[in-house]
Amino acid sequence: MSFTLSIKRFSDKINQIIDNEHDKSLYDELLAVEQELSKKLDISNVSLGIKVDDTFLFLDGLAEDVIFYLDNNVWYKVLYHESIPIFNKCSYSLTLRKVENYTKIAQASTQEQKNLWLYGLHYKLILASYVLKSIKNVLQLCKEYVKERKTFGVSIAKHQMVYDTFVTVSSEFEGNVLFLRELSDQIDSNGLEYQKYFKQINFMLENNSELVDRVLPLFGAYGLENNSIIDSFLNIHHLSILKGV
Repeated sequence: MSFTLSIKRFSDKINQIIDNEHDKSLYDELLAVEQELSKKLDISNVSLGIKVDDTFLFLDGLAEDVIFYLDNNVWYKVLYHESIPIFNKCSYSLTLRKVENYTKIAQASTQEQKNLWLYGLHYKLILASYVLKSIKNVLQLCKEYVKERKTFGVSIAKHQMVYDTFVTVSSEFEGNVLFLRELSDQIDSNGLEYQKYFKQINFMLENNSELVDRVLPLFGAYGLENNSIIDSFLNIHHLSILKGV
């Protein structure tokens, strides 16, 4: 019973993040998931990372023990000290490390696999919810901008191309929000086909990238300025691409 209630609170958290009713940072939330997973696996410190060739990217806040990563629907693990640092991005303490000895990589056990799928999905849902939250802010900024900006005395929001672009992007965005809410609700009820939903979330994140590519030109030169909302989105979006287990 306590496990079900815990998952229910997780679902509520997803909705709060999307609705801007949650004040914790993305970094803190991702670390919290890793801490919960560490306790579940009885390992001092765990980091969920992404593997590309012989390199790994992960949050470096607690990664002093084991790095887990997903490859072809199987979870693998490598000890932190078996890798060497290559790159660090301070904004989210992202670290890129290289593994030199592949014999040190092992497949996670059956029990570890079960926990990794569940907490990996939690991790991915939190990441996706922050992406949606940041896009929501970008769309609101865009809406305000196109209303205020005028060409020949006419608001650019009244231009058919601008109007159609904004309406279409907003509609697709709301569809992505609905998908994520429904997915988190299913975790509350009867479980998930983990592999299937990982792929669907990846597809949604790719779609979000396309949506922003379509809406940013509406800002014109304004979109190239050092705007905190757009900068925040880009940081989170880049993290979702690079770190989305």
